[in-house]
Amino acid sequence: MRRSGILCVLACSAALAQEKPNPPMVGFFHHEAAQYEAEWRLYTGYYPTLAKNGLQGALVEVRPLYRGPISPGQLYEAMKPFHVIVLCAREEGVHRITDEVRQRALTARADMERYVREGGGLFLLLQAVRYPGDEDEKFQNLLTENFGCRLLHEGVFDKANTFSSPKTLVFPPMEFFVTANVKAHAVTEGVRRLYLPRHGSAPAPGVEALGLDQNWQVVVAGEATAKSYFVGDDNALNLDREGRLKSAPPIAAVREFGKGRVFVYTAHSKHVFLNYGNRMWPQITESDGDKEA
Repeated sequence: MRRSGILCVLACSAALAQEKPNPPMVGFFHHEAAQYEAEWRLYTGYYPTLAKNGLQGALVEVRPLYRGPISPGQLYEAMKPFHVIVLCAREEGVHRITDEVRQRALTARADMERYVREGGGLFLLLQAVRYPGDEDEKFQNLLTENFGCRLLHEGVFDKANTFSSPKTLVFPPMEFFVTANVKAHAVTEGVRRLYLPRHGSAPAPGVEALGLDQNWQVVVAGEATAKSYFVGDDNALNLDREGRLKSAPPIAAVREFGKGRVFVYTAHSKHVFLNYGNRMWPQITESDGDKEA
């Protein structure tokens, strides 16, 4: 892996960037965005990486998506100033899909679809539900239904291509699978392979299986030996029981939607950007890797 995945996917904003002042603006949905903006700029490792690559970023309030009042157009107006919006799916917090929660999802979905249809770029980082009985994946599927994308409640792993990170004073070794099944595309420029986690919030899978319709172009998939595996009601990944995807399951994909583009990537956020630059973390994270490897 040679370039940060989060930077590569910003190619989905190229068309819109020509219509708005440079540098391209990337909005990250975040809880209590106004309170955390300064801390995010000063202390997160990936914010300087955005600037180094000619990009600018800011936090966007995500609370209307999950709690409190939401009105049609509210999220759209918050997203409109940005070339790209990054939505990291929550792994906890949606206990039941009540009528109120369903209506909230549909209102937010309409705003996201309008934003993309009018030319925005949307980066969906999807991850498995953490707690047994919670319905976070069902909520995410409501949001992404009209994009032709859904979580299958199965985990992806490749027993034939594995890697373990070194033990540290803080963390035990973590297991990953490796794929070099990367298609040439603007969003994968410079990416040769990915190391993807077996677990996210263990025992839940680190890579959730994706169901995609024919409008999607898969740009990263597992190797032929990779498969999806059963995830039970306890959300535990069971590598002894195969799932629906028997070979080379999709991991990242792109599609056009109106004038805009959507990029979907399934991996736990702590291995994509959340811990970038954290010196206590084993650093199996999306970044510049060994360029000679």
